[in-house]
Amino acid sequence: MDDWRQELQPGFSSGYDDRVRTVERNELAKRLTSCLRRVRDGETLVVTEGGRAVAVLRPLRDGDGLPGIGDELASMALRGGLSLPTARPHARLGPACVAGASVSSAVIEDRR
Repeated sequence: MDDWRQELQPGFSSGYDDRVRTVERNELAKRLTSCLRRVRDGETLVVTEGGRAVAVLRPLRDGDGLPGIGDELASMALRGGLSLPTARPHARLGPACVAGASVSSAVIEDRR
């Protein structure tokens, strides 16, 4: 279903205005992809549990800092403690193939 109001009924009800809706926790779990799509499109969801509000899902705004390690890294970069990457990371390399004995065999031999 493409219509948001039909797709998420009966778990949703009118909230503070047309851009704020409430959703019961188990309904959110069932329809997480649809809910996140709506949040990305600008809607705010108030998550309830047993009719009581427990969380708010809202779109990030420009300038919103993400809590956690990102803030600490940004702070360290400002102090000159590290350089943040300026490009996408390189693709991961697979395991190296080396001719000869395995590392574990070399360690065992070295311990003898």
